[in-house]
Amino acid sequence: MIAVNFLITYPQKRMSESLKEKLADVSDPLYCPLRLLQPVTLTVTEIHTIQEADYFVITSQFALSIYLKKLITFNRSAGLIVLSKKMAQRVRAIGKQAVIVAPEENQRSLVPILKSLTGYIIVLSGNLTLSGNSLPKTVETVRIYENKWDFAMQETVAKKLANKRINRVLVTSPSGYQRLKEVEKLQPTSFIQPTYYVLGEQTAGIIYKDHKRVVKPDRHIDVLKQMIDKMCQDERKNN
Repeated sequence: MIAVNFLITYPQKRMSESLKEKLADVSDPLYCPLRLLQPVTLTVTEIHTIQEADYFVITSQFALSIYLKKLITFNRSAGLIVLSKKMAQRVRAIGKQAVIVAPEENQRSLVPILKSLTGYIIVLSGNLTLSGNSLPKTVETVRIYENKWDFAMQETVAKKLANKRINRVLVTSPSGYQRLKEVEKLQPTSFIQPTYYVLGEQTAGIIYKDHKRVVKPDRHIDVLKQMIDKMCQDERKNN
């Protein structure tokens, strides 16, 4: 078999050059995001909701891209609440300074912020995010994109993994892990008891229940960099 070692379910184009270089130093990483993200067409009612908002909550880079490319034209005055400094930098780069950054890179840390604010708060999300958790009931959601996956995509990834051996996997979401499990069924010989590296507690909990090895961040800030560093350090220890 040709050793690939690492399977990265984070988009290669979204990863910094420094992190890609770290991965390439210790492995031949295979990038498979396990998703197809597509903007949806908004209804007149949804556009009106966006126009009336005092704050937008944005928890993904793709949602932020849609906001910056299109949705900002519907409402330029609303403040933004985002999950990371990296997202805030993208917003401030266009001259918008009304940005609140969550203290940790997870949705749970948004709750105290949202409870402290007055005004009309809208979450701009996909079809698989912010599912029934502890967000205040006054916060509404507008779905602005879809996170798609089907059997044809699953087969394509399985074919990419043929004759490759995966010993470490970066998993970025619960849905990504569920999709990965289906890929593993199609290509079981490529996965020999791999270690799974996750970005958050929710994904870690799901994998733990399957009795698999999981590594999670020590801190809830710069989680992607933390996990890439951990993958590379662990690989070096074993070689």
